[in-house]
Amino acid sequence: VYKRQAQIPVLGTTGEKYEVVVPSTGIWAQQWKWGNTMLTASRFEDNSVYFSEGAAFTCTYCYNDTIANNDIAHAGYPFARALYFFGSRTHYMTVRRNRIAYTGSGAVGCLWGEYSIAELNRISQSGLTVIDTEAINGGGPTSYAQFRFNWVHDASGFGLRYDAGENGGFGVHNDLLFNVLVRNDVGAGAKFRAGRRRAPLLRRRLWPTSRARRRGRGPRARAAAGPG
Repeated sequence: VYKRQAQIPVLGTTGEKYEVVVPSTGIWAQQWKWGNTMLTASRFEDNSVYFSEGAAFTCTYCYNDTIANNDIAHAGYPFARALYFFGSRTHYMTVRRNRIAYTGSGAVGCLWGEYSIAELNRISQSGLTVIDTEAINGGGPTSYAQFRFNWVHDASGFGLRYDAGENGGFGVHNDLLFNVLVRNDVGAGAKFRAGRRRAPLLRRRLWPTSRARRRGRGPRARAAAGPG
């Protein structure tokens, strides 16, 4: 853990309260030349991170790590994410029960490996300095991931998104399950190739986005307009 004016990295620390400066707290693993990553198997839990110029937590080429029960606010200015994952071989990550507010870019991303889970997180006011963004992000290299039971509100861009299929690479077996999305610019998005063996499973309850409400497309507007 990097503390202000104390550049001593300590892994496995919990329950600390600190302000993070660049470089951020994180795990920097090594990618082997044959493509696999190291088994880092670390935990970043029960921390409060406020006013971080970079990401509150960074994980590169990580494998089987848990980031849980953290309170993060005002992180990732101007363009970083609060929880930043680097590398398409970052697998089996668990992002659980974190509260994240006021981020420069999105809150959690990019979960580009396999078998990662983002669940029970509360995210608000993310993506304040970036237009094309999302609160929780998966991309073309993402497969067998689940974003479930998250509460995302008042965020810029998408609430949740599996994206980055323009280069022809699409993930498979990615699910959005029982998320609550309120007053975001866009609810949720998932791209998949026609004819895929299985399209993303979308089970979510979406409240109308702020744009839909302004344009009179939300359920309240339709109810007020009456039948027909």
